[in-house]
Order: sequence, then structure tokens, then C-alpha cells
Amino acid sequence: MITPLRLFGWALLLLIALAVGDFYRRTQSTFVPTQPPQPGVVFTGQFSRVYAGLSLLELGQITPLLISGVNPGAGIPVASFADQFQLSATLRVAIASGALVLATEANNTIENARETRHWLTTLSSTLPIVLITNQFHMPRASLALEQALSGRQVLRYVVTENRVRYEGVVVEFSKYLGTHVFAWLPYQFYQWVWFWQ
Repeated sequence: MITPLRLFGWALLLLIALAVGDFYRRTQSTFVPTQPPQPGVVFTGQFSRVYAGLSLLELGQITPLLISGVNPGAGIPVASFADQFQLSATLRVAIASGALVLATEANNTIENARETRHWLTTLSSTLPIVLITNQFHMPRASLALEQALSGRQVLRYVVTENRVRYEGVVVEFSKYLGTHVFAWLPYQFYQWVWFWQ
């Protein structure tokens, strides 16, 4: 006999299995360069993400590029950005022309997504947007961005991590699960939660 408790347990296991599958799927890149190039966004956190985005922009594989969360809290003061990342002459021109945009307001992943949504309203392009971030940050980052953009396609460019710790993946998975809830809530509900950083 199938009891309500057992039925609940099977349903919970199914939901967890689906979540694990989606989490893994989101750690895989889906970006393929096209012509014309698609817009891109970097969610700050690790500098490797920024370098990857700058490289794609300089190669002409994406344009324009938004770097969301350029502020002292992320270790990236906007005033010293060009020197900190040793920008080439081409990338310095990109800042002046608006092809490289440094956005300073976001302090966590959901704010990155909302900052990106606001930026996209200033563009005429309706092409998919390329999200650039680290492999195990990508699941919650791409989920938050998809929720913020309400249907616009998000392509993933995964920056591979050299060292992957089991506990780090578990923490990221818990954050991914939380994003399903918190991304829909007003700012005051999540601004104090440490794991959105």
C-alpha cells in the first residue's frame, strides 16, 4: 500500500533528481560565435570571468559587453579597471565607444541579473545574450538571468575552474535551489542573505 508519506518521499526524490540534472546541464557551455555578434555579460566574482569576457569582446565574438558588479566590493574599482586588467588599446577604445560597459550597482547574482535586464532595454538588439561566468556559478546565474529576462534566450559561456571542491559544489547547488525562490522576491527579502554574493 502506498501511503501519503511514501508518495511524498518519492515525489521529493524526483524533484531532487530533476534539480540535479538541471544543475549539471547548466554547467555546460552553449555559446557558439555568430554573425552578427551577440551581446554578452560578465557577472563579477572571480577575475577569470572578467578576463574571459574581455577576450571574447576583443576577438569580436561578442559585442557589446556588460561587466556587472564593477565596484570595490568585488575587488574591482571602476576608476582603476583599465589598469587592473591591463586593457589593450582596442578595449580602452571599446569603453569610450560604449562597446564595453562597466556597471557598478550590483552586489550579488540576482542584482547582476536585474542590472543586465536594465542594460538590455538600452540596446536595439534582440539577439540572445551570452552569460560569462565560472562553471559552478553558472547554474544559479543563468537561472536568475533567465527569470529576469522573461523568455529571452541566455547562452552560457563557461569559464572552467582549475580546482573544484566537493563542498563548494554542494554550496552552489544549495544556492541554485534558493534562486528558484529568491529571484522572484523583492530586494528586501534577499539583501541580507550572505549566499547571494
